[in-house]
Amino acid sequence: MTALTIGTFDGVHLGHQEILKKLRATGLKTTVVTFDPHPLLILRPSAPPPPLLTPPALKEKLLKQFGIDEVI
Repeated sequence: MTALTIGTFDGVHLGHQEILKKLRATGLKTTVVTFDPHPLLILRPSAPPPPLLTPPALKEKLLKQFGIDEVI
């Protein structure tokens, strides 16, 4: 069994960290599904791209530092 959360997780801020703590507290394997490119680039291609705080490789590293087992 796996505990799963889905989101952009850009910046891995305090709110994200709280979600990750709850995910880990389940005691299950933890998985985060995140997005690259940002969903707004797909949903509103004519809008200016949102500024990104964290490149994908760094985001994966940060998520794993918080004890997440798998990042998709």
